[in-house]
Amino acid sequence: ANARREGAEVVELSSDRPFTAARGRAAGFAKLKESDLPDYVQFLDGDCAVHPDWIDHAVAAMEDDMELGLVTGWRRERHADTSIYNDLCHHEWDRPAGEIQTCGGDMMLRPIAYEDAGGFDETVIAAEDDEFCVRLRDAGWVMKRIPHEMAYHDAAMTRFSQWWQRAVRSGHGFAQVGFMHPPYFATEQKRVLFYGGVLPA
Repeated sequence: ANARREGAEVVELSSDRPFTAARGRAAGFAKLKESDLPDYVQFLDGDCAVHPDWIDHAVAAMEDDMELGLVTGWRRERHADTSIYNDLCHHEWDRPAGEIQTCGGDMMLRPIAYEDAGGFDETVIAAEDDEFCVRLRDAGWVMKRIPHEMAYHDAAMTRFSQWWQRAVRSGHGFAQVGFMHPPYFATEQKRVLFYGGVLPA
């Protein structure tokens, strides 16, 4: 309701099958295709806010390099000092600029690159952005993180149980996407086996 009041077009997902971030992204892109697709499409996670200058920087980067299928930038944790869990997220987002192999869910794409990669796989429960990027790279597109602020993230984690749920979700992503695209996430899978199995044993 708030989005509609601000003039946004809202795509509501039916409850006849499971909700995933990938399904939401795919539905949004499909809605755009019903009219004339723009030159670029910006995806943004629901717990993020885009930096006011980001779109201009991202478009300029795309126009300067036609081989770029995707650009991303720096995501910052909005309240990093609130808890150790927010601080962990803040450090997780801190990645160097340059050509990349994969990125998180905040990204600007060329529609043709999105379609070349086959779009987001709605069956992927977690790490759908990694899984998409693997296919985008296989389709021959270049991905880059440019040195500009992109988005503010609000993890809002103050309890261990919240961090644990996030870790479980990440582990699911390591397992599912690693199984779909071996040897991707092989290092993470070994780490899970060690810390979650060998070390406790």
